Amino acid sequence: MATTSKCPRCENTSFEAKIEAPVGAGRQLLCVRCANCGTVVGVTEWESTNDLLHQIINKLDRSNT
Repeated sequence: MATTSKCPRCENTSFEAKIEAPVGAGRQLLCVRCANCGTVVGVTEWESTNDLLHQIINKLDRSNT
């Protein structure tokens, strides 16, 4: 039986992703937060390492031709 995720603060069931730059972090992070009250329920890297590696490989391939 599947359950619906709820905000731990207001019990809302709608969430949004927002790019944030925390003070002193030196990079942007992707925060998953409640669409109603803004409580952050998860944080992840904004750019995936895998995507960045593919971008680098593509640039290197173009420069070798």
